Order: sequence, then structure tokens, then C-alpha cells
Amino acid sequence: MNIDLQASMSSDAAQGTASPFAIRSTKILVALICVWNLWMDRGSLRDVPFFNDSAMHEQMVRFATRSLEHFHLPFTQWYSLLNDGSPQFLHYQGLGATIVGALGIITTPNVAFRLSLYLMIALWPLAIYLSSRIFGLSRYAATAAALASPFLSSSLHLGYEGRAFEWVGYGVWAQLCASWALPFAWAWTWRALHDVQHAWKAMFFIALTAALHFETGYAAFGAVFILPFILPSDIRKRLLRAGLVLVGGLLVSSWVIVPLLLYSKWAAINTGQEHSAFGRGYGAKQNFHWLFHGTYFDQGRFPIITILVGIGLLGIIVRWLRDPLARALGALGVLFFLLSFGPTTWGSLIDVIPGHSDIFFRRFIIPVDLAALYIVGFAVSWLGSLLAKLYERWRGSREDHQQSSSSTLRRRTSITLVLMLALVVALIIPSGYRYQNLNNRSIGVQLTHEASEVSYLAPILDYVKTANDGRVYAGLPSNWGQHFMVGLGPMYMYLADNDVDQISTEAWAASLMEEPQELFNQSKLSDYEIFAVRYLLLPYAMKPPIHANLLISSGPYRLWQVPNVNYFSVVLAEGNVDENKFTIARQSDLVLSTLYFEQHVDFRVHYGTPLLNVTLPTYRPEQAVGRIESENINLLHGSASGIFDMRTAGNVVLSASFDPGWQAFVDGQPVPTQMVAPALVSVPVPAGVHQVVFRYQGFRWYLPLWLLAIAALYFTWRFGRPVEVVAPEATSEMTEDETSKHDE
Repeated sequence: MNIDLQASMSSDAAQGTASPFAIRSTKILVALICVWNLWMDRGSLRDVPFFNDSAMHEQMVRFATRSLEHFHLPFTQWYSLLNDGSPQFLHYQGLGATIVGALGIITTPNVAFRLSLYLMIALWPLAIYLSSRIFGLSRYAATAAALASPFLSSSLHLGYEGRAFEWVGYGVWAQLCASWALPFAWAWTWRALHDVQHAWKAMFFIALTAALHFETGYAAFGAVFILPFILPSDIRKRLLRAGLVLVGGLLVSSWVIVPLLLYSKWAAINTGQEHSAFGRGYGAKQNFHWLFHGTYFDQGRFPIITILVGIGLLGIIVRWLRDPLARALGALGVLFFLLSFGPTTWGSLIDVIPGHSDIFFRRFIIPVDLAALYIVGFAVSWLGSLLAKLYERWRGSREDHQQSSSSTLRRRTSITLVLMLALVVALIIPSGYRYQNLNNRSIGVQLTHEASEVSYLAPILDYVKTANDGRVYAGLPSNWGQHFMVGLGPMYMYLADNDVDQISTEAWAASLMEEPQELFNQSKLSDYEIFAVRYLLLPYAMKPPIHANLLISSGPYRLWQVPNVNYFSVVLAEGNVDENKFTIARQSDLVLSTLYFEQHVDFRVHYGTPLLNVTLPTYRPEQAVGRIESENINLLHGSASGIFDMRTAGNVVLSASFDPGWQAFVDGQPVPTQMVAPALVSVPVPAGVHQVVFRYQGFRWYLPLWLLAIAALYFTWRFGRPVEVVAPEATSEMTEDETSKHDE
């Protein structure tokens, strides 16, 4: 083991060999906190619709299961259920949904999703404990960190805390998946800097973290830039090892990064949040306010974790020269805390971070929370040792050296275990029990309300999903839709949970049509045509905002149909509009405010330019450019076709977000697609009767990139393998702790 690791006072070796009682006690405490979580989070297993981001994540799991059952890779498929569609699994972190979707083949997708949510929340202390041990923290520190892990609570509710993941919270399930990978990415990176044989493990977990959640991936890669400078000795060697881990991590994650970069031009950003605190960060003043008022880690309770983090940082300063691991944990927490301020504080300095325009900097609370847990563990262990030393001095013990050493170890063990028990009790009483009960009660209330309404909604949902000839509009978060409820949640979220193709402004996809949907005007027929909104699902007493025919009246709900609206439209491509991923919302406002589409005219889009030029159409046809003779829509599998009678040459428009993966065929011959406003895919078709087919072809080069990742891991493993030396026969067996120290 490297001399610098031996110097760490956080390790068992530095605190004395743990007794069998201490080993059993720490394991029992970790097991008990997991059992507590399994009991308190049991509501996550109930079959209830989600009204947060988990609605999208569960939808992705269902999509992955369907794709895998048909032997299709979800990453190459068109995902049609969000914001007029996109290659969702490419633009958004889809690995977790794919893995759980595969399990859904054995059970069901919904059961697999809920089971994953339940187990990842409840058993997360295991990830903290095991990663702490890999780091080199003592059993006491690792156990204390694990005990504190379920009880983080921040003003943001987006860190490593229950309210970020559970039913009454934000439901950021992909972040939860990555929460199991990031601790090991950090721990193995730290070990790899001391011993190159661990480099392949660091590479694997860094790439896994990035694939499970892109923004958490920044924290995994970021540690590679921080940790080499913790130890001044052998800096050249550590930088070389860090470079190996960094390059290797990039190679192993290339199957995610390469297609993401190649298609980044076609992935919209949320311009509404880009310049807000959500995207730019809350800045130094607000973050320090939360920290010093105890709400960064302890919102709604006495700031016990905040105090322990402060004690831990004090201990790190005291042991700065003697404990490199403690320095590393402190540096990770402090530097990521500073980074979370975002452009609000750092301005253009943030531009050095790749992809900074797509980062929500408030999400850097994730690595801050993780570092805080390790620091809490260090603080409890350090306090135990410090209190034991003070007690010994107070007693003025005169025992011989052997007895004194043994009694000191017992006192440290006893005091540390008492501190950990006090920590758990102090955390459970004010926050854990109250919040988890709120989650379970809310789920029960939802199921009670929903039971009386599902039977009325069933025939409506069956009809629109079977018809498959247009999207549904049931209000938006910006209008009456927020009050159109199914139990405790809005109807549009309930539709998402039931895989209904609808118009919604939830910013869940990187679709180019996501922001144009926010401009949807329910009183304009042209908007219904652009977004293929054929159905209106309204409360019984509400009249449709435009002319529509009543189809179904079921209990408190009515389903209306807008005549002559389909997934296909036929227009004359006249005029031009300049757009790019940053200006598409601004330009869409101008296009949607006109009635051109209703008059069978649409703008050609010049995409990818920083200009904002608009050329208005010079001609409007007196009658429809063409009509739809028949259509066959299967957007769930990325295809749509129809027969069109074109009176004159024009464009057949499919109401799907433009992407270069779309291919078009006219009478069997390939024809290049064109983007028309706001960001729809179309193909020019000559006069006459023609068959038009749209087919989506996703990124094709995943297999070579996977082979590259496997090769990078294999060669790094081979390069880092220790030279085997035949050792003499041992004369006695090592104890468990001696074996652990030897392995370290």
C-alpha cells in the first residue's frame, strides 16, 4: 500500500485494529438503516401514476421493454410520446431505462421501474458504505456516512435526498441511478492515482455515471481534475495516472458522448430556464445563505448534518498535513460547492466547461451532497477519537502501555458507536419519519381518488390510443390544465403515465418542437394542425375553444374531435426563416402568430445559422395544395406513410420534430427531407397521386463504440495488472483487518 494512503488517519490502520464487536456493530447499523428504509419507502411499490419526472422515466422504461421485445435497441429508435418526438435515448440519459426495461420483459415495465426506485432509495446506504471503504475511510466513518445518507434535506430538493426521487418529490430517477455509480467513480479514481491497477475500475464507473445521468457525469470526470493535486509528492506520476483515467473514461463513455456531440445541433435547449437560476445557478450569495442558515443539508430541521460537515471541515484543517484522504474529501466538497454558483457568479469563466450551455448548475448540489456524507463520516470518527483522548487525559490513567492501548481502542469504539446511534436518532425523529409518512399517505390518497375516476377515463384512453390518428390536448401547465386533475395530479401528467401521445410543455425531451409547444394557442386552428392535435379531453362543463365534434361523454369527462386534423399536412413551402437551437423559440413565436399554416403555407427553415432573418411568403394558394387519400401511422416504431393527391407540387409534412435520422421515400424513391417551421420534418412531392413514406433511422455506430469501450477497459486492466511474485508460505493466518490492510 502506498505510503500516502498509510498516512491517512481516516483508515482503520490509523485508528487501531477494529474489534470483532466493532465490526459486527457497524455492519448491523448499516443493515438496520437499510431495513428502516425498506419499511418506510414501501409506498414506492404501489401501482400509482406519477405526477413528476418519474412519469417520463417510467414511460421510457415501457418504451425500452417494447423495443427490446422486438429486438430493437432503444438508443436507435424514434421516441414519439414527448414533444412531437425525438431520439430520446440518444439525447437524454437512457441507459438506466434500458437496463430496467430489460428486467421489465421478465416482470412488467411498471413493476420493474417501481422495484428499481424502491431498492435504489432504500439500499443506497450500502453504496455509501462500500465506496467509503474503497476510499480508505475507517469502518466507523463509513458507517456514519451510510447512516446519514437517507436524511439529507435541502432547500433545492434536488440533491441526494428522498424528495428528489420519491412520489411527492421531483422524481429525478436517472439521477438516482447515477447516485449508485458516482461514489464508486470517486473512490476508484482516488485509488487509481495511487495504484494504476485500479485505473480500469475508475474508467468503468466514470463512464457508467455519465451514461446514467449526464450532469452527474460531470462530477465523475471533475474528480479526475481535482484529486491528483491533493498530494504534493510524485505529482508527475499522479498526473500521468489521472490522464490515463481521463482518456480511458472518455473512450469507455464514447458510445454516449460521440452520438451526443454529433446530434447536438438537433437537440434543443430550454431557453426559458437557460438564463434563469435553474440553468445559471443561484450564485454565491444564495448558496452561502442556505449553508449558513442550515437549509443546504438540513431544510426543515435542526441543522445537525450542517454542524457535522463544519466539524468535519475543521478536522480536515487540523489534520491537513497528515491525512491526504481527508484533504481529498474536503477539496471535492468545497470545489463543487463553488462550481454550483454557476455563471451567476463566475460569468464567462464557466465557458471552459464543455457543454456548459446545456448544464443546470444548481444540479452540482449532487457532488456537494456526496462529499458532505463522507465528511460527516470523517467528522463522527474524528470526534470519537478526540473525545476518547480527552477522556483519557481527564482520567489520568496509569495503566501499562498494553492495557492503555486496549482500553483506548475500546473507548474510541464505544464513543464512536454512541455518536452514530445519536446521529440516527437525531435525524429520524425530526425529518425522516415525518417525510416518508407524508409520501406514503399521499400515495394512498391518490389511489383512493383515482379509483373513482379510472373507469370513466378508460374508454376515452382506449379510443384515442386505438385510433392513433392525432394527439390529445388536455390543457397545459400554463393554463387551465394545471387545475384539471385526476386525484392529486393534472390530467396531462396522467396521460403521460398512460403513454398517450399528447401536447404538453413539460421540458422532458431535447426535441426541437419542445419550445414551440409552449406557444400553443388553443384558439387557433393552425396550431392544432401544426401539432396534430386531433382530440380535446375536457371537463364535462367546459366548451371546446374551437369548433369540435363530441365523440365520447364519460362521467365528468368529454372527448372532442377537431375535424380534418391528422399527423400529416400538405402545404406549399413559401418564405424562409433562420433558426438554430438557441433561437428556435424566438423564431417560432413569429411563425405561430401567423395563419399561414391554416392557409396551406409554411416557411422553409434555414437551420443552424446565427442569423434571425425572416422572408414572408409571397404566394398563398386559393385552395388546398393536396389531400390525404389514406395514411398509416406508427410513430412508436418511427414510421408513417400515406397516399397523397397533390393538385400542385408542395410539401407533405409529418407532425414530428425534425431530425437528420428521418428518411423520406416518394413512390419508393429516396428524397431528401426538408425542415419547415417551426421545426417539422417534410418532403417535397410533385403534382399527382403519390405514396410517401417517412422512416426513422437512428445512429448506426453503437457496436464499434462498444467494442472500443471494451478494448479500452481490457488493455487498461492488462497494463495495470501487478507482477505476480511467488510468496513464501505464511506461518500464520491473518485476521480480517490485517487482510483488509494488506489488500489496501
